[in-house]
Amino acid sequence: LTTSSATQHLVATTRLVTGMTYDTIKQAATFRDVTTQIGAYTNADNITISINTKTTTSRTDPDFDSNHYLRGYEETVKEEGSFTDDLGIHAIDLTTITTRVNIVYDDMKRMIYYVDTITSDATTDLVTTRTFDAQAAGSYDILGRLTNYLETTVERSLTTNPDGTLKLDATTVTRRNSIGYDGLGRMTYYEETITDPQGKSTMRTVSSILYNELNQQAGYTEVTREEQGKDANNNPLFTTQTTVRTDITYNPLGQLVSYHDSIDIRPVPGNMSASKILKDV
Repeated sequence: LTTSSATQHLVATTRLVTGMTYDTIKQAATFRDVTTQIGAYTNADNITISINTKTTTSRTDPDFDSNHYLRGYEETVKEEGSFTDDLGIHAIDLTTITTRVNIVYDDMKRMIYYVDTITSDATTDLVTTRTFDAQAAGSYDILGRLTNYLETTVERSLTTNPDGTLKLDATTVTRRNSIGYDGLGRMTYYEETITDPQGKSTMRTVSSILYNELNQQAGYTEVTREEQGKDANNNPLFTTQTTVRTDITYNPLGQLVSYHDSIDIRPVPGNMSASKILKDV
């Protein structure tokens, strides 16, 4: 039983984990985690929020390879209950199912590839497939921490347009690299390039990531370089946005409540790198 230490919060959290089994490298193959939260807190607008929630996470149907390493599983997260604010009582009833398959490991028994298929009550017409790929050399540092990976997300609807095409069929590719950590193993820096379904690229550099005493992000600096079209000679045009986020606060559920952003937007040459943008800020 834990109670928030902030005086304006009085939320009790209980957690019961049962049915845990493991593969040969001590990864959880099955479990059932039931977490309840009951109480009240005051948000940034001085409104009292009362909560009574239960979140049940179940991992089932494990699949193993010839070494008895976990190769796949199904994980179901069910959120239920209610919260009350100045607008009344709001019911919570949401189920998300993630099926993970084709897990691959390197010689150091580190996970380097898998495919997730995700469905949710919140988006009943949508199936999301997310592929994680860290098979390239140098994806982990000498301490076994992830430094580079490629993530491909495909969102597809279950219904079609009158012409037979899917109402949604979108692929987003994210390549994250140069991930840095502090002495506690918390991420403090990364660079990534995101290619959206229209083929437009956005480059982001996130640095100076700070944490509070609960290991929640408390602040960071983000530089985003986004393609805005072409000039008369068909060269790409970019703008860069620098955001310094501070004073991040959370409610007892760990949900973001408030923050302060300082934003600067300006054009940059098309050949300017993320590190050069950051240096000039």
